[in-house]
Amino acid sequence: MHQGTLSTLALGLLFSSACMSTESEHVDSASQQILGGVAASVGDFPTTVAISNGGLCTGTLIAPDLVLTAAHCITPSLLGAGSQDQVTSQTQVILDTDSIFNGSGRAIQAVETIPHPNFSINALGDDDIGLIRLQTAVTDRTPTPINRFRDDAQAGLVVTQVGYGATQVGGQQAGRLFAIGSKASTSCSTFGTSDANLLCFSQVDGQGKCQGDSGGPSFATIGGIERVVGVTSFGDQNCAQFGADTRVDAELDFLYTHAPQLQCQTDGVCNDACGAGNLPVDDDCSLCTKDSDCEDSELCQADGRCVAAPFTPGGDGFECASNEECESDLCANSAEGGTCTSLCTTNDECSEGFECIEAGEQSVCWPESTKTGGCSLGGTSSTPLGTLLFGFAMFFVFRRRRS
Repeated sequence: MHQGTLSTLALGLLFSSACMSTESEHVDSASQQILGGVAASVGDFPTTVAISNGGLCTGTLIAPDLVLTAAHCITPSLLGAGSQDQVTSQTQVILDTDSIFNGSGRAIQAVETIPHPNFSINALGDDDIGLIRLQTAVTDRTPTPINRFRDDAQAGLVVTQVGYGATQVGGQQAGRLFAIGSKASTSCSTFGTSDANLLCFSQVDGQGKCQGDSGGPSFATIGGIERVVGVTSFGDQNCAQFGADTRVDAELDFLYTHAPQLQCQTDGVCNDACGAGNLPVDDDCSLCTKDSDCEDSELCQADGRCVAAPFTPGGDGFECASNEECESDLCANSAEGGTCTSLCTTNDECSEGFECIEAGEQSVCWPESTKTGGCSLGGTSSTPLGTLLFGFAMFFVFRRRRS
Protein backbone atom coordinates (compact mmCIF):
# COMPACT_ATOMS: atom_id res chain seq x y z
CA MET A 1 0.00 0.00 0.00
CA HIS A 2 1.38 3.38 -0.98
CA GLN A 3 1.90 5.86 1.81
CA GLY A 4 -0.02 9.10 1.29
CA THR A 5 1.44 12.40 2.39
CA LEU A 6 -0.15 15.15 4.42
CA SER A 7 0.68 17.59 1.63
CA THR A 8 -2.74 16.70 0.27
CA LEU A 9 -4.16 18.47 3.32
CA ALA A 10 -2.95 21.83 2.08
CA LEU A 11 -4.53 21.09 -1.30
CA GLY A 12 -7.90 20.45 0.29
CA LEU A 13 -7.67 16.64 0.65
CA LEU A 14 -9.54 14.24 -1.57
CA PHE A 15 -12.97 13.03 -0.55
CA SER A 16 -13.29 9.32 0.08
CA SER A 17 -16.33 8.78 -2.10
CA ALA A 18 -17.55 7.46 -5.40
CA CYS A 19 -20.32 10.00 -5.07
CA MET A 20 -17.93 12.62 -6.40
CA SER A 21 -18.31 13.72 -9.99
CA THR A 22 -15.41 12.54 -12.16
CA GLU A 23 -15.45 15.95 -13.78
CA SER A 24 -14.20 17.68 -10.63
CA GLU A 25 -10.45 18.16 -10.33
CA HIS A 26 -10.78 18.20 -6.53
CA VAL A 27 -12.08 14.70 -6.03
CA ASP A 28 -11.00 11.11 -6.43
CA SER A 29 -13.27 9.23 -8.83
CA ALA A 30 -12.30 5.83 -7.39
CA SER A 31 -15.02 3.98 -5.51
CA GLN A 32 -13.85 3.55 -1.91
CA GLN A 33 -14.45 0.74 0.67
CA ILE A 34 -13.29 -0.37 4.15
CA LEU A 35 -9.58 -1.23 4.11
CA GLY A 36 -8.39 -4.12 6.26
CA GLY A 37 -11.91 -4.88 7.43
CA VAL A 38 -13.95 -8.04 7.78
CA ALA A 39 -16.76 -8.96 5.40
CA ALA A 40 -20.15 -8.48 7.05
CA SER A 41 -23.28 -10.54 6.51
CA VAL A 42 -26.86 -9.40 6.04
CA GLY A 43 -28.24 -8.69 9.49
CA ASP A 44 -24.91 -7.81 11.11
CA PHE A 45 -25.56 -4.08 10.67
CA PRO A 46 -29.27 -3.80 9.80
CA THR A 47 -29.33 0.01 9.85
CA THR A 48 -26.33 0.42 7.53
CA VAL A 49 -27.48 1.00 3.94
CA ALA A 50 -25.95 1.47 0.53
CA ILE A 51 -26.79 4.67 -1.36
CA SER A 52 -26.97 4.56 -5.15
CA ASN A 53 -27.40 7.73 -7.17
CA GLY A 54 -24.87 7.54 -9.98
CA GLY A 55 -22.16 6.90 -7.39
CA LEU A 56 -21.70 4.79 -4.30
CA CYS A 57 -22.05 5.97 -0.72
CA THR A 58 -23.10 4.52 2.62
CA GLY A 59 -25.67 5.70 5.15
CA THR A 60 -27.41 4.85 8.41
CA LEU A 61 -31.12 4.49 9.16
CA ILE A 62 -31.71 6.88 12.09
CA ALA A 63 -35.51 7.08 11.87
CA PRO A 64 -38.02 4.86 10.05
CA ASP A 65 -38.02 7.21 7.06
CA LEU A 66 -34.65 8.91 7.43
CA VAL A 67 -31.08 8.01 6.43
CA LEU A 68 -28.01 9.89 7.68
CA THR A 69 -25.15 10.35 5.23
CA ALA A 70 -22.52 12.87 4.09
CA ALA A 71 -23.53 16.11 2.38
CA HIS A 72 -21.12 15.45 -0.47
CA CYS A 73 -23.01 12.23 -1.30
CA ILE A 74 -26.14 14.19 -2.21
CA THR A 75 -24.78 17.55 -3.44
CA PRO A 76 -25.89 18.24 -7.05
CA SER A 77 -22.66 19.85 -8.27
CA LEU A 78 -20.64 16.83 -7.14
CA LEU A 79 -22.98 14.35 -8.80
CA GLY A 80 -23.23 16.18 -12.13
CA ALA A 81 -26.89 16.91 -11.41
CA GLY A 82 -28.66 20.10 -12.34
CA SER A 83 -30.79 20.40 -9.20
CA GLN A 84 -31.53 18.88 -5.80
CA ASP A 85 -34.73 17.43 -7.22
CA GLN A 86 -32.68 15.59 -9.83
CA VAL A 87 -30.44 14.16 -7.11
CA THR A 88 -33.52 13.01 -5.21
CA SER A 89 -35.08 11.36 -8.25
CA GLN A 90 -31.95 9.30 -8.92
CA THR A 91 -31.26 8.34 -5.29
CA GLN A 92 -32.13 4.93 -3.91
CA VAL A 93 -31.28 3.41 -0.54
CA ILE A 94 -30.59 -0.34 -0.47
CA LEU A 95 -31.14 -2.34 2.72
CA ASP A 96 -30.33 -5.92 3.67
CA THR A 97 -27.57 -6.60 1.19
CA ASP A 98 -23.95 -7.62 1.66
CA SER A 99 -23.18 -6.63 -1.93
CA ILE A 100 -24.88 -4.08 -4.13
CA PHE A 101 -23.98 -6.11 -7.22
CA ASN A 102 -25.71 -9.40 -6.47
CA GLY A 103 -29.25 -8.09 -6.80
CA SER A 104 -30.14 -8.80 -3.19
CA GLY A 105 -31.68 -6.43 -0.70
CA ARG A 106 -34.54 -3.98 -0.74
CA ALA A 107 -34.35 -0.68 -2.61
CA ILE A 108 -36.34 2.33 -1.42
CA GLN A 109 -36.68 5.52 -3.43
CA ALA A 110 -35.79 8.87 -1.87
CA VAL A 111 -38.46 11.58 -1.70
CA GLU A 112 -36.10 14.26 -0.39
CA THR A 113 -32.34 14.74 -0.19
CA ILE A 114 -31.06 17.41 2.19
CA PRO A 115 -27.35 18.30 2.20
CA HIS A 116 -26.26 20.77 4.88
CA PRO A 117 -26.69 24.21 3.28
CA ASN A 118 -23.27 25.36 4.49
CA PHE A 119 -21.33 22.43 3.07
CA SER A 120 -18.60 23.34 0.58
CA ILE A 121 -15.97 21.15 -1.04
CA ASN A 122 -13.56 24.05 -0.51
CA ALA A 123 -13.96 23.83 3.27
CA LEU A 124 -13.46 20.16 4.04
CA GLY A 125 -14.51 19.12 7.51
CA ASP A 126 -17.27 21.71 7.83
CA ASP A 127 -20.92 20.58 7.82
CA ASP A 128 -20.38 17.50 5.65
CA ILE A 129 -23.64 15.90 6.71
CA GLY A 130 -26.97 15.27 5.02
CA LEU A 131 -30.29 13.45 5.21
CA ILE A 132 -32.26 11.28 2.82
CA ARG A 133 -35.99 11.03 3.42
CA LEU A 134 -37.48 7.76 2.21
CA GLN A 135 -40.63 7.18 0.22
CA THR A 136 -41.49 4.18 2.41
CA ALA A 137 -40.79 3.98 6.14
CA VAL A 138 -38.74 1.03 7.38
CA THR A 139 -40.65 -0.52 10.28
CA ASP A 140 -39.04 -3.94 10.69
CA ARG A 141 -35.99 -2.77 12.67
CA THR A 142 -35.04 -0.19 15.29
CA PRO A 143 -33.19 2.83 13.85
CA THR A 144 -29.82 3.66 15.39
CA PRO A 145 -29.91 6.79 17.59
CA ILE A 146 -27.56 9.67 16.89
CA ASN A 147 -25.04 10.79 19.48
CA ARG A 148 -26.20 14.10 21.00
CA PHE A 149 -23.39 14.65 23.49
CA ARG A 150 -19.91 15.93 22.72
CA ASP A 151 -18.45 14.61 25.96
CA ASP A 152 -19.38 11.08 24.88
CA ALA A 153 -17.23 11.25 21.74
CA GLN A 154 -13.79 12.41 22.83
CA ALA A 155 -10.49 11.38 21.21
CA GLY A 156 -9.77 7.79 22.15
CA LEU A 157 -13.37 6.67 21.64
CA VAL A 158 -13.48 3.11 20.29
CA VAL A 159 -15.82 2.67 17.33
CA THR A 160 -16.94 0.16 14.74
CA GLN A 161 -16.61 1.48 11.19
CA VAL A 162 -18.95 0.13 8.52
CA GLY A 163 -19.24 0.79 4.80
CA TYR A 164 -19.69 -0.45 1.25
CA GLY A 165 -16.41 1.03 0.04
CA ALA A 166 -13.26 -0.42 -1.49
CA THR A 167 -11.17 -3.08 0.19
CA GLN A 168 -8.08 -1.86 -1.67
CA VAL A 169 -6.91 1.57 -2.72
CA GLY A 170 -8.18 2.16 -6.24
CA GLY A 171 -11.68 0.84 -5.69
CA GLN A 172 -11.15 -2.90 -5.97
CA GLN A 173 -14.13 -4.96 -4.81
CA ALA A 174 -16.17 -1.89 -3.94
CA GLY A 175 -19.80 -2.51 -3.11
CA ARG A 176 -19.31 -5.24 -0.51
CA LEU A 177 -20.25 -4.56 3.11
CA PHE A 178 -17.20 -4.56 5.36
CA ALA A 179 -16.59 -3.52 8.96
CA ILE A 180 -13.69 -2.71 11.26
CA GLY A 181 -14.23 -3.23 14.97
CA SER A 182 -12.39 -1.62 17.90
CA LYS A 183 -10.93 1.33 15.98
CA ALA A 184 -9.89 4.12 18.35
CA SER A 185 -10.17 7.75 17.34
CA THR A 186 -7.24 10.08 17.83
CA SER A 187 -6.76 13.83 18.14
CA CYS A 188 -7.45 15.60 14.85
CA SER A 189 -4.67 18.10 15.62
CA THR A 190 -2.23 15.36 14.55
CA PHE A 191 -3.54 15.80 11.02
CA GLY A 192 -3.94 19.58 11.09
CA THR A 193 -7.69 19.54 11.55
CA SER A 194 -10.05 20.28 14.44
CA ASP A 195 -11.64 18.05 17.07
CA ALA A 196 -14.52 20.54 17.31
CA ASN A 197 -16.39 19.09 14.35
CA LEU A 198 -14.41 15.97 13.39
CA LEU A 199 -13.51 12.52 14.68
CA CYS A 200 -10.17 11.44 13.24
CA PHE A 201 -8.60 8.01 12.81
CA SER A 202 -5.06 6.98 11.92
CA GLN A 203 -4.90 4.57 8.96
CA VAL A 204 -1.16 3.88 8.90
CA ASP A 205 -2.01 0.34 10.08
CA GLY A 206 -3.74 -0.33 6.76
CA GLN A 207 -7.20 -0.26 8.30
CA GLY A 208 -9.77 2.44 7.71
CA LYS A 209 -12.36 3.93 5.42
CA CYS A 210 -11.86 4.65 1.77
CA GLN A 211 -13.91 5.44 -1.39
CA GLY A 212 -17.55 4.37 -1.19
CA ASP A 213 -17.60 4.46 2.60
CA SER A 214 -18.50 8.15 2.48
CA GLY A 215 -21.54 8.92 4.59
CA GLY A 216 -21.16 5.63 6.43
CA PRO A 217 -21.32 5.25 10.20
CA SER A 218 -18.85 5.02 13.00
CA PHE A 219 -20.83 3.25 15.73
CA ALA A 220 -19.93 3.49 19.42
CA THR A 221 -21.62 1.80 22.36
CA ILE A 222 -22.17 4.44 25.03
CA GLY A 223 -24.10 3.76 28.19
CA GLY A 224 -24.95 0.34 26.84
CA ILE A 225 -26.62 1.73 23.71
CA GLU A 226 -25.11 1.81 20.23
CA ARG A 227 -25.12 5.28 18.66
CA VAL A 228 -23.91 6.86 15.42
CA VAL A 229 -21.08 9.16 16.50
CA GLY A 230 -19.49 9.95 13.13
CA VAL A 231 -20.25 10.13 9.41
CA THR A 232 -17.38 9.33 7.01
CA SER A 233 -16.24 12.52 5.30
CA PHE A 234 -12.68 12.62 3.90
CA GLY A 235 -9.09 11.39 4.14
CA ASP A 236 -5.76 11.45 2.34
CA GLN A 237 -5.71 10.44 -1.34
CA ASN A 238 -4.38 6.92 -0.79
CA CYS A 239 -6.40 6.19 2.37
CA ALA A 240 -3.05 5.38 3.99
CA GLN A 241 -2.60 8.14 6.55
CA PHE A 242 -5.90 9.11 8.13
CA GLY A 243 -9.65 9.34 7.78
CA ALA A 244 -12.01 11.97 9.20
CA ASP A 245 -15.66 11.71 10.22
CA THR A 246 -18.10 14.57 10.67
CA ARG A 247 -19.11 14.55 14.34
CA VAL A 248 -22.85 13.99 14.61
CA ASP A 249 -23.03 15.93 17.89
CA ALA A 250 -21.61 18.99 16.10
CA GLU A 251 -24.50 19.05 13.61
CA LEU A 252 -27.53 18.92 15.90
CA ASP A 253 -28.98 22.26 14.78
CA PHE A 254 -29.19 20.99 11.20
CA LEU A 255 -30.54 17.60 12.21
CA TYR A 256 -33.17 18.96 14.61
CA THR A 257 -34.35 21.50 12.03
CA HIS A 258 -35.24 18.75 9.58
CA ALA A 259 -36.00 15.94 12.04
CA PRO A 260 -36.81 17.31 15.52
CA GLN A 261 -37.87 13.84 16.68
CA LEU A 262 -34.21 12.79 16.71
CA GLN A 263 -33.74 14.50 20.07
CA CYS A 264 -36.24 12.03 21.52
CA GLN A 265 -34.64 8.78 20.36
CA THR A 266 -33.91 6.03 22.85
CA ASP A 267 -30.27 6.72 23.73
CA GLY A 268 -30.21 6.17 27.48
CA VAL A 269 -30.64 9.85 28.36
CA CYS A 270 -33.94 11.54 29.18
CA ASN A 271 -34.76 14.73 27.31
CA ASP A 272 -37.78 16.17 29.08
CA ALA A 273 -38.49 18.63 26.26
CA CYS A 274 -39.88 15.56 24.52
CA GLY A 275 -43.57 14.80 24.83
CA ALA A 276 -44.47 18.49 24.46
CA GLY A 277 -45.63 20.27 21.34
CA ASN A 278 -45.35 17.80 18.46
CA LEU A 279 -42.30 16.00 19.86
CA PRO A 280 -42.74 12.32 20.71
CA VAL A 281 -42.35 11.05 24.26
CA ASP A 282 -38.77 10.10 25.15
CA ASP A 283 -38.80 6.47 26.28
CA ASP A 284 -35.70 7.20 28.39
CA CYS A 285 -37.72 9.47 30.67
CA SER A 286 -39.19 7.92 33.79
CA LEU A 287 -42.88 7.20 33.38
CA CYS A 288 -45.49 7.53 36.11
CA THR A 289 -48.52 5.43 36.96
CA LYS A 290 -50.04 7.70 39.61
CA ASP A 291 -49.74 11.30 40.82
CA SER A 292 -47.59 10.29 43.79
CA ASP A 293 -44.90 9.17 41.33
CA CYS A 294 -44.48 12.82 40.33
CA GLU A 295 -43.00 15.81 42.09
CA ASP A 296 -45.11 18.23 44.12
CA SER A 297 -47.45 20.34 41.97
CA GLU A 298 -47.25 17.75 39.18
CA LEU A 299 -49.84 15.27 37.93
CA CYS A 300 -49.44 11.93 36.13
CA GLN A 301 -50.93 12.02 32.63
CA ALA A 302 -52.49 9.07 30.82
CA ASP A 303 -49.37 8.76 28.62
CA GLY A 304 -47.21 8.26 31.75
CA ARG A 305 -45.64 11.72 31.85
CA CYS A 306 -45.50 13.95 34.89
CA VAL A 307 -46.73 17.43 33.99
CA ALA A 308 -47.34 20.64 35.88
CA ALA A 309 -50.73 20.67 37.59
CA PRO A 310 -53.38 23.07 36.21
CA PHE A 311 -52.92 26.72 37.17
CA THR A 312 -49.43 26.08 38.57
CA PRO A 313 -46.42 27.58 36.74
CA GLY A 314 -46.27 26.03 33.28
CA GLY A 315 -49.49 24.04 33.67
CA ASP A 316 -52.67 24.37 31.66
CA GLY A 317 -54.64 27.45 32.72
CA PHE A 318 -51.54 29.31 33.95
CA GLU A 319 -51.14 32.89 32.79
CA CYS A 320 -48.43 33.20 30.12
CA ALA A 321 -46.87 35.66 27.73
CA SER A 322 -44.96 33.23 25.48
CA ASN A 323 -44.84 29.55 24.55
CA GLU A 324 -41.68 29.04 26.60
CA GLU A 325 -43.58 29.67 29.83
CA CYS A 326 -45.81 26.65 29.23
CA GLU A 327 -44.80 23.05 29.74
CA SER A 328 -46.78 22.23 26.61
CA ASP A 329 -44.93 24.92 24.62
CA LEU A 330 -48.31 26.37 23.76
CA CYS A 331 -49.59 29.75 25.02
CA ALA A 332 -53.00 30.79 23.66
CA ASN A 333 -53.68 34.52 23.52
CA SER A 334 -57.05 36.05 24.28
CA ALA A 335 -58.10 39.68 24.52
CA GLU A 336 -57.32 39.53 28.25
CA GLY A 337 -53.93 37.83 28.04
CA GLY A 338 -52.28 34.49 27.46
CA THR A 339 -53.15 31.12 28.96
CA CYS A 340 -51.13 27.90 28.86
CA THR A 341 -53.01 25.14 27.11
CA SER A 342 -52.27 21.82 25.41
CA LEU A 343 -53.47 19.95 22.33
CA CYS A 344 -56.16 17.31 22.66
CA THR A 345 -58.58 15.21 20.68
CA THR A 346 -61.01 14.20 23.45
CA ASN A 347 -62.03 15.46 26.90
CA ASP A 348 -60.31 12.45 28.46
CA GLU A 349 -56.95 13.94 27.51
CA CYS A 350 -57.58 17.09 29.55
CA SER A 351 -57.24 17.58 33.31
CA GLU A 352 -60.29 17.74 35.55
CA GLY A 353 -61.99 21.11 35.14
CA PHE A 354 -60.86 21.39 31.50
CA GLU A 355 -62.46 20.24 28.30
CA CYS A 356 -61.27 19.74 24.74
CA ILE A 357 -62.52 22.63 22.60
CA GLU A 358 -61.93 23.36 18.92
CA ALA A 359 -59.38 26.05 18.08
CA GLY A 360 -59.24 26.43 14.35
CA GLU A 361 -58.11 23.15 12.77
CA GLN A 362 -56.99 21.68 16.12
CA SER A 363 -58.38 21.38 19.64
CA VAL A 364 -56.98 22.41 23.01
CA CYS A 365 -57.74 21.85 26.68
CA TRP A 366 -59.55 24.93 28.02
CA PRO A 367 -60.80 25.71 31.55
CA GLU A 368 -64.52 25.21 32.11
CA SER A 369 -64.62 28.08 34.62
CA THR A 370 -65.29 31.64 33.56
CA LYS A 371 -62.08 32.97 35.16
CA THR A 372 -58.90 31.18 34.02
CA GLY A 373 -55.50 32.55 34.87
CA GLY A 374 -56.22 36.09 33.76
CA CYS A 375 -58.23 35.02 30.72
CA SER A 376 -61.97 35.63 31.02
CA LEU A 377 -63.74 33.03 28.92
CA GLY A 378 -67.04 34.86 28.99
CA GLY A 379 -69.08 32.13 27.30
CA THR A 380 -70.23 28.56 27.50
CA SER A 381 -67.80 25.71 27.16
CA SER A 382 -69.43 24.65 23.94
CA THR A 383 -68.52 27.91 22.24
CA PRO A 384 -65.82 27.29 19.56
CA LEU A 385 -62.53 28.49 20.95
CA GLY A 386 -61.74 30.26 17.70
CA THR A 387 -64.44 32.80 18.55
CA LEU A 388 -63.09 33.31 22.07
CA LEU A 389 -59.38 33.62 21.48
CA PHE A 390 -58.64 36.73 19.53
CA GLY A 391 -55.62 36.25 17.30
CA PHE A 392 -55.03 32.69 18.49
CA ALA A 393 -51.69 31.59 17.08
CA MET A 394 -50.25 28.12 17.50
CA PHE A 395 -46.55 27.57 17.14
CA PHE A 396 -43.97 25.42 18.83
CA VAL A 397 -40.53 26.15 20.18
CA PHE A 398 -38.26 23.12 20.20
CA ARG A 399 -35.99 23.45 23.20
CA ARG A 400 -33.98 21.18 25.38
CA ARG A 401 -34.85 21.67 29.05
CA ARG A 402 -32.64 18.84 30.16
CA SER A 403 -30.59 16.30 28.26
